[in-house]
Amino acid sequence: MATHTPARRRLRVSAATARIVRKGHPWVIRDRDTGDLSAHRSGDFVDLTDPRGQWLALAIVDPSNPLCARVVSRTPGEEVHGEECQRRLKRALGHRQPILDEEGTTAFRLVHGPGDDLPGLFVDCWGDVLVATRTTASIQGLTPAVYEALLAHFPDHALFEQDHFADLRSGRAPRNAHLDGRWIRKPEATGSPERWTVLERGLRFEVTPLSSLTTGLYPDQRRNRTRLAELIAGQQGGRIANTFAHTGAFSVACAAAGAQEVTSLDLANRYCTWAEMNLKANGLDPEQHPVVQADALSWLERSKSRFDGFVLDPPAHARSRKRRSRGWSLKRDFRALVAAAARRANPSAWILCCVNLKARSRSFLKDQVQAGLRDAKRRAVRLDGAPCGADHPQIRGFPEGRPFEGLLVRLD
Repeated sequence: MATHTPARRRLRVSAATARIVRKGHPWVIRDRDTGDLSAHRSGDFVDLTDPRGQWLALAIVDPSNPLCARVVSRTPGEEVHGEECQRRLKRALGHRQPILDEEGTTAFRLVHGPGDDLPGLFVDCWGDVLVATRTTASIQGLTPAVYEALLAHFPDHALFEQDHFADLRSGRAPRNAHLDGRWIRKPEATGSPERWTVLERGLRFEVTPLSSLTTGLYPDQRRNRTRLAELIAGQQGGRIANTFAHTGAFSVACAAAGAQEVTSLDLANRYCTWAEMNLKANGLDPEQHPVVQADALSWLERSKSRFDGFVLDPPAHARSRKRRSRGWSLKRDFRALVAAAARRANPSAWILCCVNLKARSRSFLKDQVQAGLRDAKRRAVRLDGAPCGADHPQIRGFPEGRPFEGLLVRLD
């Protein structure tokens, strides 16, 4: 494969940006120090320097984006070309070999952007379809080499590419957003599938990875679903409430592990229908494990039922007809959600708490959990971290790269 290295210019950044880049952050945000970027083309490589001219890293430029440069190497003299990207892909696949070898699991992440030294590129496996999402136009010149290696490693898989060139700093996406996409290698079956079934630990889930940002399953929570299944099996059942249940993945995992009853709460009729479908696909009875279309916080505050476990994994924001004036706000309402769950919790119950922290301080989750427990006059006897799985590797100094922050709380 021919190697082409674009001409290198320097991009000077502010002292503040230099400081966080040195700590591991891979992003450069346009400001007055970066200056006029009109002379750069998308995909050009630049040497990042601090105000004194000291070299920081090699970066790739996206001049039309507020997130104007992404670090691709911190090794002086290293060139990042097609062959190097293929080596990085091979390394990423090697890290995921235990998942690739796991029978009964066909949904996971193969490439996690900067966590795998391939900034701006995310690749997920959904059964026999690979979906590559590019979050910056600057990597368009590098992706063909990655795709070539991917398809060689997965000769029986289709490959779909989609572009999501939004500003990802806040972690918020446009409501009902759809992505521009195209087939790199089409499925062997006639036509383009819109939805199909994938497996996680032998459980069946229907997914729609090509139609919108809502795929129907979050692989980054696979580790926590496994953890709760093991916890429920060890405590021999129990009654569980899954708030903001989405398509019911946690509900299916808990019910299949032997929970006596799992109540799934979601305000969207679409997701309630989807959750019931996933329950039935796994031989689980929605009569025993009810799916309730309801505002989760209001429902818990009114409920007289007691539970042995809760899943609190809400979005940052959501609309609610029953809460027209306010809707749901993670920042404002999460403390109340924790308190409502704790008030309905049996002795020694557990609460899995997860929040998207892209626009929050790292202490937000723990502070809100402790405040909610105080409001409910309950006490945590144990707080354990509940991070995402190994197929979503994190890098030091880059909190925006964490899909979520999680805590597993054990109550008195």
